[in-house]
Amino acid sequence: MKALFIVLFFMMSLFGDVFTGRVINALNGNPVAYAKVTSKINSIKTDKKGRFKIYSPDNYLSIRAKGFKRKTIYYNGGDIAILPFRTKALYVSMDAVKNRKKLRSILNIAARTKINTLVVDVKIAKGYLTFKGNNGLAKALGAYRFASKVNPRKFVRFLKSHGVYLIARYPVFKDDLLARKRPNLAVKSHGKVFRDRDKLRWVNPFNSFVQNYNINLVKEIASYGFDEIQFDYIRFPAHNQLSYNHRNNQNERVRAIQNFLRKAKYSLTPYNVFTSIDTFGAACWTNYDVGIGHNLKRLKKYVDYISPMLYPSGFTHGIPGLRHPLNNNYKVVSDSIKSSMRKHKISPKQFKPWLQAFNDYAFDRRKYGQKQLNDQIRACDRLGTSGWLVWNARCDYKKYFPIKRYRNHKRYRKYKKKKVASISILEDSI
Repeated sequence: MKALFIVLFFMMSLFGDVFTGRVINALNGNPVAYAKVTSKINSIKTDKKGRFKIYSPDNYLSIRAKGFKRKTIYYNGGDIAILPFRTKALYVSMDAVKNRKKLRSILNIAARTKINTLVVDVKIAKGYLTFKGNNGLAKALGAYRFASKVNPRKFVRFLKSHGVYLIARYPVFKDDLLARKRPNLAVKSHGKVFRDRDKLRWVNPFNSFVQNYNINLVKEIASYGFDEIQFDYIRFPAHNQLSYNHRNNQNERVRAIQNFLRKAKYSLTPYNVFTSIDTFGAACWTNYDVGIGHNLKRLKKYVDYISPMLYPSGFTHGIPGLRHPLNNNYKVVSDSIKSSMRKHKISPKQFKPWLQAFNDYAFDRRKYGQKQLNDQIRACDRLGTSGWLVWNARCDYKKYFPIKRYRNHKRYRKYKKKKVASISILEDSI
């Protein structure tokens, strides 16, 4: 083994260069500790002073760090400056991607308000993919059946031309199509394929074939140019008495999720893409996996960001010291993140919580508006999270982000010039 390392080092000295440098904050020049620096064949982290030493065969380096924008450069030495960035996001459904009017409305809001990020469905829980691709099994299953005609790379470039950061939302183990077409991969209940309250099927998180299928798909999606891959339904069904043909206890469930995230992290390294996971809000409050494989203390090192769903309506039994979540939107978010900081030793910089922009469904059916959402946003801002994500299943955000006050916003002026270009330019043949 020692001889192999000597040979490798000798080959590197012949055909490439070993670079030393420093990653710094572009705004203040401070060093960025623990930034990820990647070349074609190597990946390392900077030290506490932002310093790195890495081999690159072609001088290209990719850099990313929590709370900053990712970057790829042709490197000749010196400091590498990266820009700080806080996510302020709206969710964009698969239907909205294919609806010109809806997409224009969302872009119009993003151009004239503080929104700088879109979380775009690239797969839905029914198992269908938003964009056409080349995965053989996905083709055989019919996963591209309802895919948009839009070329995904052009779509990503089009959205980025409006100055937005792009997150690809990817449901993993809630996959009705794969479980229906391949029942041997499905979660079972009393010998039959399990369906949840949405009448949808799940695939077995323990199964390596299931994990590899999803990893191959997200690699293709990362190649489109998304900044971040967000794993949703990266969990077990919240239901008892299910069969997995595997020992089912807390440790094994968490280990299965860890194994998937570890594989994904390794596979996505060449794309310099951030990764994140959606979790139950309750996961912030306990060291137990809440029955679904979510132990944040054990999962945090495998992803860049964690997005707990901190919808006040989701805490139907309240939280410790707070029995009426709807009357305390600020505290629900603030106390949940603080709880995870204490219990799981997670920095607020690793959080991008999902916030509620829809009417209550669990308590008194009250309407949610701009004030209720702003209370949640204020909690994130004060704690210093890496941002926040706004969920509305219908992608209807007008009342939450009124735009008439922002007509002179500099990003709006840029958008107004681009508005004459039709989205139809994206509908070229793939």
